[in-house]
Amino acid sequence: MSNPLASTIPRAPFADLARLLPEVALQSHLDGRIVAVNPAAEQLIAEEALAGPLDLLPERHLDLLTECLLLRKPVVFGDARVGNRLLEWTYLPLDDDSGAYLVGCDRTESRRTEALLRISEARHRLLAEQSADIISRHAPDTWEFLYVSPAAQTLLGYRPEELIGVSSLDLFHPDDRLAYQERAPTVAYDRGIYVATYRYRHKDGHYIWLESTSRTLRDPMSGDLLEIISVSRDVSRRVMSERATRRLASIVEATTDLVAFFEGNGRITYLNEAARRALGIPYPENHYLRLYDLLTPESLARVEREGLPQARASGTWSGETTLRKADGQELPVSQLILSHPANEDGVEYFSTCARDISERRHAEELAQRHYAEMAHIARLVTMGEMASGLAHELNQPLAAIVNYARGAIRRIDSQPPASAELLHGAFERIAQQASRAGEIIKRLRGFARKSEFMRRPLNINTVVSDMLRFCQTEARRHNVQLLSELPGSLPDVLGDRVQIEQVLLNLLRNAMEASATEPGSGRRPVVVGSSMLNEEFVVVQVADRGHGLPSDDEQLFEQFYTTKPKGLGLGLSISRSIMEAHGGELWAENNPGGGAIFKFTLPTVS
Repeated sequence: MSNPLASTIPRAPFADLARLLPEVALQSHLDGRIVAVNPAAEQLIAEEALAGPLDLLPERHLDLLTECLLLRKPVVFGDARVGNRLLEWTYLPLDDDSGAYLVGCDRTESRRTEALLRISEARHRLLAEQSADIISRHAPDTWEFLYVSPAAQTLLGYRPEELIGVSSLDLFHPDDRLAYQERAPTVAYDRGIYVATYRYRHKDGHYIWLESTSRTLRDPMSGDLLEIISVSRDVSRRVMSERATRRLASIVEATTDLVAFFEGNGRITYLNEAARRALGIPYPENHYLRLYDLLTPESLARVEREGLPQARASGTWSGETTLRKADGQELPVSQLILSHPANEDGVEYFSTCARDISERRHAEELAQRHYAEMAHIARLVTMGEMASGLAHELNQPLAAIVNYARGAIRRIDSQPPASAELLHGAFERIAQQASRAGEIIKRLRGFARKSEFMRRPLNINTVVSDMLRFCQTEARRHNVQLLSELPGSLPDVLGDRVQIEQVLLNLLRNAMEASATEPGSGRRPVVVGSSMLNEEFVVVQVADRGHGLPSDDEQLFEQFYTTKPKGLGLGLSISRSIMEAHGGELWAENNPGGGAIFKFTLPTVS
């Protein structure tokens, strides 16, 4: 037996209710005809311009009605389209089996919302599956994986299904697990979102650094924790870079070199401990410190003129500058400036590393004094070796003076005495010979004297010509011909005349001794020439036709090495040191026509 109260609706009460329902309601006869409609149904028929109530109903209207009446219970049919609307129909049998009430609920918005949710879920699933980050869901108590995106296999080596049911905490590095669970300071928290960086075990056993952003989901009614959602990314490279930066920072702070960072406008942004200590600047350093506070005016001008433009163009510049301490004292340094580009169009900041060269400067000064002493000794030795030749050269003007003086005396004593005009010529020749002797002595004293190293502009051709005249006596003794090839348009060079003369004399004497021949035989030439090496240097060469260079020509310039039976082995060593002190070079090469060529360079006056 059926239960009318459970399966049918009384006609009169429902009819009264239907008039008040916002949903569409109709009454159908058992043959399918519509015998009544409520106001909501009439309004919908009018809005959609339908022919009648039957256009509201599903195509299976008769089948649904028959099913409802046979079963004597409600039958639901969903999503019948009426224009732009979707109606869900419920067929309710009448208690006298004469028909049924039909109620249509508008499901358009809910269906649209459901569709959007499905699209959103599909989109999020696609994003999770394509993301390079690991997206995962976890049980709140055990941290077991409930879901994990495919990125887990790329980053951790695990297939997603391998991780389901596994506790995430079991894969933490032991040192990081407790810190993460207890929310150590390394775990950042902000409005329900946790961000932590930790080591996570890869499937092959090694650890990688992950940064996870996690959020808890709670029941809005009870507040119970439902699950935890995490997004994790590989930050191993970043962590390693940060560690390297921290190590580098500790090295920079601990180094004894003076390190500073400064902006393009010259504002100092950082000074390391060595710089603060060396310059007497207390910590924390003055943030208003500028580059001109650290450099002397001359060094600042050089850095602005050369250093910064070159650092901008090529990335680096190096040179020797002078820093200024807080108490006004000066500190000579070897300075390196690096530019750090912000982009292709500019420089973000500069860094500079300076090394105290006070001790090196002091050592260089000592070495310079040492070489000056050795050079002086070498000149004295050279003078001793040239003594016989020099005595002969002085003997000529002195003998001439004696002869002219005696001749003048005889003329005065004669009867009648010689005229003043005749004696004037004799005394004029006496004065000339005395001047010649005095010039020789002056040149010898100048060469032998001990003097400070002073670089001045010089005409190198004049120096060469004077030394050639100075060596003429020794050239005759060695049966050697001294020749010169000196162009008339060379720029002045910068150097110390006495020391350059010493180098020339040493090279000329070596060339003459190598080219010496017996008297009466042919005289070999020693040719001294000068020319421009490039825009910055003049080169002077001394070429002979002697026996040439030994197999190891570099050994020539070592101290105490000599090929002469009575040589000291200092001349060429001292000569090279003199040239290097001038900013030039001294080297030797074989003469293609036989013999050797010694060359040295001197900087031109800029």
